[in-house]
Order: sequence, then structure tokens, then C-alpha cells
Amino acid sequence: MTDLDFQYFSEVAKLLNFSKAAENLFITQSALSRCIQKLENELGVKLLERDKHEVRITAAGEVLLRNYNTVQKANSMLKQSVLNAEKLETRDIIKIGIMNGHLLPEKVKSRMKSFTLNELPVSMEVVSISYGELFHQLDEKMVDVALAYEFPFRNYSNYRINTIAEEDFRIVVTEGHPLLRCMSDEERCNMLSNMPMLCSGKAHQKSLFPYLIEQCRKQGFQPKGVLYYPTYQDLANALIMEKGFAVFNETDRYSESNSIRMDRADRLRFSAFSLKDDIPEVVQKFMEFL
Repeated sequence: MTDLDFQYFSEVAKLLNFSKAAENLFITQSALSRCIQKLENELGVKLLERDKHEVRITAAGEVLLRNYNTVQKANSMLKQSVLNAEKLETRDIIKIGIMNGHLLPEKVKSRMKSFTLNELPVSMEVVSISYGELFHQLDEKMVDVALAYEFPFRNYSNYRINTIAEEDFRIVVTEGHPLLRCMSDEERCNMLSNMPMLCSGKAHQKSLFPYLIEQCRKQGFQPKGVLYYPTYQDLANALIMEKGFAVFNETDRYSESNSIRMDRADRLRFSAFSLKDDIPEVVQKFMEFL
């Protein structure tokens, strides 16, 4: 059955008159009758009951009339899905590594989506791994691009770097904490100097802890010790219990109502990293697009 066959049938079903339907379709009545007969023979059912006085649509004809467009739309979607699957097999794949436990800035997620939709027919595979392993996999070409924070204490001379966003550090406490009611920086710094800094397990990475302490000093205070927690959830529970404060970046887990921007500390750069040489053209274009 073709769309033209259905068009002929639906016109007769709408008008219940072969003569008027044939006139509207610009064919002879006999040709229209032959087309309907052919369609009925193909489907093996009677679609229309007709005699000298009237034309009546059958139950089978009602089902065809009601469902044909839905079926055709489903067929069209199926064909498109098959074509898309074939295209995916021939697409370039960009393997992207991101840091465990960190949220991508909205700008980055938007640019990644825009690149796949509008720039090149590529697919993206994203893996979440530790910061150190991220650059090991980049060196070994296990990932094409690393999306990560750029710290001043690390050597990135082997990589091409595209800085995507800059973020402020924020001091995070539980909602309603007395720190949030301080009226001056001096009062706030005095209180912070008597509180321990809470760190998750990844703060054990070499040089990261001293870097966070340095940011606190730039803000004007020195934490009263450090408490370590193995996971973010453990750290969050400690914040609720008012065990101390944490230092997060802007895209990390905090809300405006329980954090204070560290306006005198360094800004943290979020960047895309790739190898400098011998990288696929699609990876070069992705780095430029970001």
C-alpha cells in the first residue's frame, strides 16, 4: 500500500461517494474503483461496502483510516533511526576525561552539546576519573581531551590549554551558621581562624592542600587545623554538624545561602587540555570551539 493508495481510499471514505471522490482526485470513477479493489485484495479485507444506493465504510476501513498516519509516522521515525545508527558508526569519536566528583560548568556543557549538534558529526565518550589519572590517560592517548581545573603548582608544559571559565572560591558552611551573620570581613576572618577547614579525600593530592591554605591566607585568615573526610557526603554531613568550613569552587556543591565568595583569593581556571602534537583534526577543532 502506497500513500497514493491511502489517499484514494480516504477520499472515498470521507465523501462516501465514488463519483465525487474521483472528481476531486482528477481520475475516472472506474480507475478509482480498481484502485480500491486492488487495495482490498492486498490487505485481504473489505474496506468499503457499496451498492447502487450508498457507500459504507467497514470496521476494517475505520481502523485503516484511523491508524494509517500514525503507522506511517512510526515508519518514518524508524527509517530515520536506522539512518542515524549508520551515521553514528562512521562518526568521529572524541574521548573526554573529567574529574571525579566535580560538576562541569554550564558553559562547558552547552558548548559540548552545540559542537555535536551544529559543528561536526561526532560522538563524545565521557569518563570520570581522578585528577592524576586524568593526565596519565591523556599522555597515553586513552582520552583525547581532559576537562579539569588548572592549578599553578602543576606543570602543564606538555599540553595545549584552552581556558574556558574562571571561578571564584567560596567558603561553605551550613545554612544558618553564625559566620553568615558577620557584618565585617574582620569579624568573619576572626571566626574562620578559630574553625578547622574540612577537606574530602582528594585534598590529599600532592600540593592541593597547601594551595587551599594559601587561598585562605590571601582572604585574610589561617584555618585552625584540617579535618579530612573520605567522601563528599561525609564532608557534607560534617558541615551540617558544624564541624568547620569547606572551600569549594563555584560549580561545586554549595548554594548562595550558605557560602561566602573569597574575593581576595585567586580565581580558579577551568580548562580543556589536549596533547600539543599528533592529535586528530576533530580534536583540534573541538579545542578551538571550546
